[in-house]
Amino acid sequence: MCAKSGLPASETVRVAGRAAPSWVAPTVLFGFLPWLLARTGASRRYELEVPLTADAWRRFRTFRSAGRAAALTGLACAAVAAGTSAAASTVLVLAGVAIVGGVGLLVNEWVNWFGIRLSPDGEYGLTRVHPRFADAVTRRPR
Repeated sequence: MCAKSGLPASETVRVAGRAAPSWVAPTVLFGFLPWLLARTGASRRYELEVPLTADAWRRFRTFRSAGRAAALTGLACAAVAAGTSAAASTVLVLAGVAIVGGVGLLVNEWVNWFGIRLSPDGEYGLTRVHPRFADAVTRRPR
């Protein structure tokens, strides 16, 4: 069953990264460096196989590519425009394109992807998944 749509899925996607316990997030209130040190020290590497339909995977990749393209193109063009003494409004519009691309990347991560959380017990949990997928996983005998 697809983790994002709840539909039958015959494919899996390999996801690798690092996950930190939930207590790490509030350390950002003490500054970026303390947060970074806490996250680096407390996080653990993971590599998971997650079931996804081809449509869910394609939707995530498409929006991720579009967001990256908008962010990088806007940033590069704004830098060139600023370097060539273009009008300030042109630089601001191009910087706005970069910001829209960055926001698009964040929204895509939140809506079309899932999160991975490290529990206090040291187990990994998927967040932002379809309710049917969550029900199927929690009902499965361990």
